[in-house]
Amino acid sequence: MDFDLTEHDEPEQCYTRHGVEIIDLEAQDEETIKDIIIQEREAKVQALADNLEISKYVITYLEQENKQLSGKRASWS
Repeated sequence: MDFDLTEHDEPEQCYTRHGVEIIDLEAQDEETIKDIIIQEREAKVQALADNLEISKYVITYLEQENKQLSGKRASWS
């Protein structure tokens, strides 16, 4: 088997055999898997950021409701 490693700008590993380029699919799969993992983590971070904003809104709303109820209780006394 006469395989020669050829250099490319891309991180994938390529070999040539009798002038035909053979691409290392495992190396591509690893990069694809990494990209998918990064995208999933970015989506989770975005979901957490969204939940944080919603939580801040709910806290602000509940604090205002609490102030209004405290004011009503004070007027009843």
